[in-house]
Amino acid sequence: TGKGMLRTMLGSNNAIADIVPVDVCVNMMICIAWYTAVKQPKNIPVYHCCTGHLGTLTWGKVAEYGLH
Repeated sequence: TGKGMLRTMLGSNNAIADIVPVDVCVNMMICIAWYTAVKQPKNIPVYHCCTGHLGTLTWGKVAEYGLH
């Protein structure tokens, strides 16, 4: 119906859903911009933003929360 609802998804209910809140990503980008301006690194750094195993959320829980 075009309302952004994901109706089906193939995957494991026990797999970790590495979902990062947008404010965390934006804060990281601001910090990276500051660091780049101040330190002016010669090499191009690569940054990675994820939750890993901190406060893990599984796809099964995402589906369960979506039903409520």
